[in-house]
Amino acid sequence: MIWALQTNLLARYGFLKDKEVTFGRLQPYVGIGPGLEIIYGRWDSAKNLAIETMAGVRYMFTPKIAVFCEYKFSYQFAVEYQDFIAAKYGHGGTLTFDVPHHRFVIGVSYHFKNLYGN
Repeated sequence: MIWALQTNLLARYGFLKDKEVTFGRLQPYVGIGPGLEIIYGRWDSAKNLAIETMAGVRYMFTPKIAVFCEYKFSYQFAVEYQDFIAAKYGHGGTLTFDVPHHRFVIGVSYHFKNLYGN
């Protein structure tokens, strides 16, 4: 199981602008940023920094409600998993590896306030 806490800088552009949604109903976007990922294994957990990239699209049904679909890729460098064979064989060791993590996300979002206009 992997838990991720990410912060991303996004670039977004709005298409299909109208009077109700002045910043555009259809909004493709890309992003990049750092994060913290925790990998929980059977006998140990590993915590490390990661870098994440993302691309997605959002559609605004109203000025406050939208649906979105996005792809996220994060990469965790030099994860250390200790005592990975201790419970099974009675002796331990350290395993070091990189973790690529792919995610597809769909959801509904609510926007509290438009900071750039109406």
